[in-house]
Amino acid sequence: MSRYLGVTLFLLAAGCASSSAPSGSSDAMGAQAFVGTWKAGGTNIVSCFDQATVTQDLTGSLAITNGPSSDTITASYPDGCQLTFTVSGNVAMIAPRSMICQGALEMGTIPTSEESISHSLTLSADGNTLSESGNETVTESLPPTDASADADVVIACNWVTNGVYTK
Repeated sequence: MSRYLGVTLFLLAAGCASSSAPSGSSDAMGAQAFVGTWKAGGTNIVSCFDQATVTQDLTGSLAITNGPSSDTITASYPDGCQLTFTVSGNVAMIAPRSMICQGALEMGTIPTSEESISHSLTLSADGNTLSESGNETVTESLPPTDASADADVVIACNWVTNGVYTK
């Protein structure tokens, strides 16, 4: 009997000393928890130069892959933009100067250069929902469309994104 009691106490002690966190807890979160394909939902509000403000539904999928280092991820959006985020626990914040886009404007598809960007992704405790909050102001200088013009055309756009993604 004492032999069984000793084994039982040993197993109980081993179970209590275990340091592995449940898969849904914030201790288990990190860059790898964000990786995967996420179904989009939410809105994107765009206002550019002298154009009317447009509200767009977020559709398609957000593809997240491992980033250039172990604590980063790269998010590829359906519109052609890629953003790199630095992950801490269940929150990913945009890395400085990491937005790469081919912005579709009236003049066609052109590369954009970011000016001001605030963007985050927050993973739910169960790892199945990703909340997105972003505010970007992008300015692009384009060559004049008229050969007689001597100054570049400057286009400024602002995006406000509120999205919820599911696996």
